[in-house]
Amino acid sequence: VEYGIDPELFPGLSAPDVMPKAQAKPKASRALAKPRAKSEAFDERCDLDRFVVGDANEMAYDAALQMADLNQSTPFTRLFLHSDCGLGKTHLLRGIIRRTLAANPQARVRYVAAEAFTNEYIASVQAGNVESFRKRYRSLDLLCLDDIHFLSRKNATQVELLHTFDAIEIGGSRLVLASDVHPAQIESLTPGLTNRLLSGLVVKIQTPDAPLRKRLVVELASRRGLRLDQAAVQRLIEDPSRGEWTVRELEGAL
Repeated sequence: VEYGIDPELFPGLSAPDVMPKAQAKPKASRALAKPRAKSEAFDERCDLDRFVVGDANEMAYDAALQMADLNQSTPFTRLFLHSDCGLGKTHLLRGIIRRTLAANPQARVRYVAAEAFTNEYIASVQAGNVESFRKRYRSLDLLCLDDIHFLSRKNATQVELLHTFDAIEIGGSRLVLASDVHPAQIESLTPGLTNRLLSGLVVKIQTPDAPLRKRLVVELASRRGLRLDQAAVQRLIEDPSRGEWTVRELEGAL
């Protein structure tokens, strides 16, 4: 990078007076890049207080609140959420991270998608840095792992994840997992990993019913500064061409 000074705008100044010429630095290898051990809090859109609750997702929401409170004991230390796409799983996982860090800024927590976990593991193997990878994950207080179904047929990553689960649980830490399908329906998982996924609290988030759809439409409109009359609200939640709405589809329709 080089800096130049417009002589007409800044007479008498030269580039070295403002900023010395930057020295070129070699780019860091992606394989050696070391992610932060503690996740940063997500923005307020992922806050648990902004999650619209109804009969379809109340149990998942209550379980998420318990998992986010590291200062209170829970009857379960592993939570598995599953549902169709667009029903709030990722919102809950990120909201758990946000709530946990708000109450415990020094907590060692991390949200990661299964694809990123896989890529990170492969990169650590290629770089001969597997122990560092293991140390990062096995020392966490809370791990939120999204899109578990991505691990289908990835046997080496499944084995590593299984050992990570065991190490985290031995240390008394918590795991929150999410997938588009029930753990038993994820294809080509090792029996050991499937067994671990089923040994915690497994909760399905249902498609929103009419009362929840109405609350969602009103809340989503309010966040955008929109005022809808009742006819518009009813039109959105009772579209005769639709049997069911996901949250994302409601947002798109709005």
